Amino acid sequence: MTLRKRIKRLLVYTVTAVVGLGVVAVVGAVLIVRALVEPDAAAFGTVEDEAKRAGLSRNDFRAASH
Repeated sequence: MTLRKRIKRLLVYTVTAVVGLGVVAVVGAVLIVRALVEPDAAAFGTVEDEAKRAGLSRNDFRAASH
């Protein structure tokens, strides 16, 4: 095998590896950002709003009670 073919093969492998690692890095970054931005699913529905704090129920609101 000539030196030119070896260099070409090495360059192709290097570019393939860099692109592959780049894809892994982008997916990892997206997952990290998503974990930081989205709220915890376990916390849904557990936040006490103003109506609950005021002691109001569903029947105190005309549109929601029907």
